[in-house]
Amino acid sequence: MKVFQVKKVIESIKTILKKMKITKLVVMLDDVSEIDGEALKLFIDTIVAPLNNWSDEFVKFKIAFYPGRVHYGAIDLGKIDKVQLDFYELYSEFDSTRMEENAIDFTKRLLDNRFEYYILDIVNSFQTIVI
Repeated sequence: MKVFQVKKVIESIKTILKKMKITKLVVMLDDVSEIDGEALKLFIDTIVAPLNNWSDEFVKFKIAFYPGRVHYGAIDLGKIDKVQLDFYELYSEFDSTRMEENAIDFTKRLLDNRFEYYILDIVNSFQTIVI
């Protein structure tokens, strides 16, 4: 970190992306918690935290962790929005019937929105997969 000038790199990326009329850089990291424990801590502490904390909201991370495997390191916790994706965590305040209904509704909306966005016919797509 003493040699690698993170702020200069961020400013260079900002300059390039501004020319393309891009105002935010969103980095999506899926299944990060599958990385070995020490490697995960090193990655968060040396790459993610500095980019997150020093980018003036330019770099946004969307990171998926397994429950119990989250490492925040030096990330500014005030800049974090936690979103539970586990249906039990999302809907456990309701009884089990209501939780299941909400989980089914969420899944249906998610699939409908994705298929609509990509202009796919959900019924024909699943028939094609089955055939």
